[in-house]
Amino acid sequence: MKLKYLWVVCALFLMVKSDAQKLHFTQFEFAPLVVNPALTGSFQGTVRLSGIFRDQYFGSQSQNTSGQAFQNLSLGVEYNALRGFGKFDWIAVGLSMGNHSAGGMSIEETAGTGENRLSTNVFSLNAAYHIGLGKKGNSVFSIGAQYGSYSRKIGQDAVWRSELLGGGDPAYIMSGGMNDNTGYTDLSAGVTFTSRSGKNNSNLFRTGVNITHIFTGNQTVLMSSSRDDKSIGFIAFANMETAMGKKSSFRPALLYQQDGPFSHLEAQVKFGYLLKPEKQISLNYGLGIRPGESVQVLLGADYGQLRAGISYDLVMGGVRDAARETFELGVSYIFNIEKKPKRIPVVFCPRL
Repeated sequence: MKLKYLWVVCALFLMVKSDAQKLHFTQFEFAPLVVNPALTGSFQGTVRLSGIFRDQYFGSQSQNTSGQAFQNLSLGVEYNALRGFGKFDWIAVGLSMGNHSAGGMSIEETAGTGENRLSTNVFSLNAAYHIGLGKKGNSVFSIGAQYGSYSRKIGQDAVWRSELLGGGDPAYIMSGGMNDNTGYTDLSAGVTFTSRSGKNNSNLFRTGVNITHIFTGNQTVLMSSSRDDKSIGFIAFANMETAMGKKSSFRPALLYQQDGPFSHLEAQVKFGYLLKPEKQISLNYGLGIRPGESVQVLLGADYGQLRAGISYDLVMGGVRDAARETFELGVSYIFNIEKKPKRIPVVFCPRL
């Protein structure tokens, strides 16, 4: 595989400033429906189940700190449902669910002892059309869309900082009141390009762009006239996998996210080593970096169609005094559902 594609993408991404932290997963490969709806069905198989859990602790150096600041969960299922119009085309659909919880304020910011967390739940429908290119369909152009329903809930015993709710100071928030629940809908649309080459199509290059928050809904939980509209953003990514011998592989990846005034860049380099070819067991390991925020330690394993990974973020830079630790666990499994051939009954001639 030609490496020039990777270096072009690297140069483009590194020209973009990464200046703030936003909701994200370190192991974004286990949340394909979050990264880009065009990734729905981008696998070799019939059904893919995936899930990832992120546990991130934030707090000041003050002793008056309680609770866990951020916990994220994302679950997804994809189904390669129908053949498309072209010889190598296909249609895929998917469902995704997620939860993001934020809390852990200092004691002086909390009234009472009840629930003090802001919880966001999402349920999304995904669809993608994949167009096979070339004589053998080794390249694929995909286009996808995601329609999501979001709901936000806040504990009534909490006095929240204005940056979590949007507008006003704590005193204003207390006087204006808060909704138990608020909700909005959203739409995302994305495209991806995938190219396979080499012996047994062992080399892979994939890149794509996702436009997010096309519906800019009001997500504030305040009962006042204050608004907190989502801003249109985008997620761009590129990853590749190339063989380095009979048992080793090289797997770099890049992801950039822009969400309103916030942005972040992730760059990762992973390697794979095939332990037992007959059982399709391999180990995955590597490092990643989120400039100005953290260094990532990445470990994982593949066993046939099952893939699992864990990561640990070592905090650095300006957020070192606030962040304590971040841990992720991700898993995915691909099912192959093959139709059984119809048996044609054989009738023997009674004269034989």
